Amino acid sequence: MLLLNLLNVQTVLVALTVGLLVYVIRRRFIYRLPPGPWAIPLIGNFEVYTKPLVHRLILQLSEKYGPVIRFSFGPITTVFLNNYEVVMEALVKRKADFAGRPASVTFSLISEGYKNIALASYSPMWQYHRRVAMKALRNYLQGDLLEKLTQDNMTKVMNMMAAEAEKGPIELKSHLDNIVFYQLFTLCFGENKEIGDPDVEFLLREKDNVNEAIGNGLREDLLPFLKDVYPSKRYIIIKEAADRVFSFLNRLLQKHQETFDPNNIRDLCDHLLLARSEAEKSGDDESLEKLNDTYLVQTLSDIFFAGVDTTRLTLEWFLCFISGLPEIQAKCQAEIDKTIGRRCPSIADRQALSYTEACLYETMRAGVIAGLGVPHLTICDTQVGGYDIPKDTVVLINHFALHRDTKYWKDPEKFDPLRFLDENGKMDPTKLDSWLPFSAGRRHSDERPYLVVCVVLPVFSLLFPSIVSDPLTSDVVKMRLRRTASCVLAVLTGLVFCPSRANGIGCFVCTSLNRGNQGCEDTFNNTGEFYRSDCQASRDGRIGMFPATQCIKMVAEDTDAGFSLIVRDCVVDNGGTTSETEIGRQSHCGWMKVIKYNGRRMSGCILSCGQDGCNTANRTLQTFTFVLTIAFMITKALI
Repeated sequence: MLLLNLLNVQTVLVALTVGLLVYVIRRRFIYRLPPGPWAIPLIGNFEVYTKPLVHRLILQLSEKYGPVIRFSFGPITTVFLNNYEVVMEALVKRKADFAGRPASVTFSLISEGYKNIALASYSPMWQYHRRVAMKALRNYLQGDLLEKLTQDNMTKVMNMMAAEAEKGPIELKSHLDNIVFYQLFTLCFGENKEIGDPDVEFLLREKDNVNEAIGNGLREDLLPFLKDVYPSKRYIIIKEAADRVFSFLNRLLQKHQETFDPNNIRDLCDHLLLARSEAEKSGDDESLEKLNDTYLVQTLSDIFFAGVDTTRLTLEWFLCFISGLPEIQAKCQAEIDKTIGRRCPSIADRQALSYTEACLYETMRAGVIAGLGVPHLTICDTQVGGYDIPKDTVVLINHFALHRDTKYWKDPEKFDPLRFLDENGKMDPTKLDSWLPFSAGRRHSDERPYLVVCVVLPVFSLLFPSIVSDPLTSDVVKMRLRRTASCVLAVLTGLVFCPSRANGIGCFVCTSLNRGNQGCEDTFNNTGEFYRSDCQASRDGRIGMFPATQCIKMVAEDTDAGFSLIVRDCVVDNGGTTSETEIGRQSHCGWMKVIKYNGRRMSGCILSCGQDGCNTANRTLQTFTFVLTIAFMITKALI
């Protein structure tokens, strides 16, 4: 009996070994697989994920192996696509082949079993849900509704920032989140919440909990059985947070269902309920099943959560670039002043604001937010770049590599908006090849209009051109890009913003890689230029806003050369008096004042003019409305 058992064990082991050899030989000789670095048997290339800046490492390896590279992570085969040609072949020419999503414990947790649009695998069910969501967006975003929502929300955020800035340093992350989050809450659920509302803050808090816990993934993603026998702490955090969020969204859905009126559609939630109501009336049981509560909640969750973090990070990248390049910043503001002045912009203004638009496109190129994007999965045997890609292969798009390809981008590490403009200074659509921050094909992101809206709107409310030169050159910016992952906030440790006693929020004061002091000190040379040094955002290096040296009295002067402020009788915080100084005039309502105290020169930024001047809030709304023109145009083109 014992001998028989041993023979059975040997038979099983031999069968497994032969099966494994057949599988390996078949893949090696039947498929022409992409090249890649040697992988440790059964373990694969896990050392890749232990390296910082993975997207840069993959780009470097593509110089050796070519644009299509294969890696193994345990039993999972992963292929990275690193140039525009192979990406377009995969996502456009063979779009259905690459439209799947890999299964993972993390994805399943945050989508209630792949019942959303972003993470569900490509299927007739996925197509139906996407079609319903896009129809709801098209119907709801007609007219000027989005414009009004954005104006109201931005006004609230700016007022709150102004109030907080009077008390001292503030961190911008929460405010940048608010710019997006509160607008999307109103868009989805119709309630115009005040900043600080406990319901919205609850959702923001849970979002951050999930993001922090996910990190680089869960061990359960590699060994799924662990979630049932020995779940990790991070798995428990994500599961509990997801349960709380979906329970809350279900309550909002039920509240809408109880008050639903097909003749009075209030928001996106109502539009989804209308689709279900129409399916019910037509007796379409199949469609009705696809629109149950779980699927509706997941669709709302997609719209609500999809672009919040990417939007905030894009805003922060814009602040980082423009703060270090004052000449580009000045051109943007001059273009807006010349075209819009003090009136409300219209859709037609977009044609005259090409440089500003180009700056936004360049931000999304140079500051790639998600370097590798969301993974795709092949749903059948297919090909790309002349190589065979077997079914169930994970495919990642290296957006960072696309945006650093010297074939399409001259001097790709340089921030240069002119690369998107033609000889007449207009946006040139032929120069958008290899610009794919939003992906392409069947999995093309639907958050694009919202991202553009939220990226553009606050930019010129926070930053105004400085008349002072800045030592943060493009070389320093490039160094930061080389040292910092696209999704790491450490890139912003040098940004400092300051409020003032005037009726507005302060602008960029100084940037430096130096982290010695909290404040900023200016040195004045014989040529009248200012060089800033020894600055940091806050003690822990986060982006913040610092109080400027405060002026008790200012005199406004309106001349043909433009509006300016002359600083008179100013005092610093501790009461020291200063000498009267005027350092220049600006063609916009913003002015850099300079005071001298105990032999040291210090600077602050005034964004609101004194008497007879323009009003920061009005300028905010004007700039605000302009940005919507870009959003509306892109939205109409996409939907």
